[in-house]
Amino acid sequence: MMIKLEKIQNIGEDLVKLLRLKTYPVGIKLFKSEDEVPKEFKKIDGEFAVCHFIGMARFREKALYALSKNSGSCIVGATAMGFAEPPDDFAQKGVGIFAGTLEAMEKIIKRLNPLPLGKYKAFGVAPLNKISVNPDVIQIFGDPLQLLVLVYSNTWNGEPDIYLSTNGHGSSCYETMVVPFQKKEITMAIADMGDRRYGYASDDEIIMGVPIEKVELLYEGLLKTMKTKNRYPVLYNFHSIDAKKIRE
Repeated sequence: MMIKLEKIQNIGEDLVKLLRLKTYPVGIKLFKSEDEVPKEFKKIDGEFAVCHFIGMARFREKALYALSKNSGSCIVGATAMGFAEPPDDFAQKGVGIFAGTLEAMEKIIKRLNPLPLGKYKAFGVAPLNKISVNPDVIQIFGDPLQLLVLVYSNTWNGEPDIYLSTNGHGSSCYETMVVPFQKKEITMAIADMGDRRYGYASDDEIIMGVPIEKVELLYEGLLKTMKTKNRYPVLYNFHSIDAKKIRE
């Protein structure tokens, strides 16, 4: 049963309050045509990287969308989302930038399992608390402790372990967007250099990607976890200290 939009928006509000997140989680939606985009989403023209676009929506707290053809400023994100094919010489050009040898570069490319080429024509991102359409994936940006509490929240209901598997490329466009969208599993990634340069992710931020099918269960687990010693912020355990023993 599909989660109601109002519930999604409320979860967006509560995640910020409970975890004291710096920014609202964002909902990400793929559209097969521009006609599907709700009127509340503002169109952004010009070339962009997917992580750049996520950052704009996240920090400006606006519902934004762009056409897939405008994603070409980062070929990794465009390829991952099925918006474009990498140029024939992409592996060669990546040597000395992404990897030290052609063989190493080809391994990075082969790891990618992109969405079908051309299937989606537009891409929308909005703060979860005000999104006007059910997203495909939500992304939560937080520090390691904040996301650890969400890991506990996932464990609470007996869900599978959450794995962080990364090569440092495509954190928000692939590892926490395409992968959870395809596998219907929660994933985590360290915000990569693109997320930091273009999406303004801070030094301590990591990302959790949650497919819409898992959002409500994760939230219910968080409400339970916040009533335990594994809540956020940490309930520090202070003990009396014997100064004499420390000196010895």
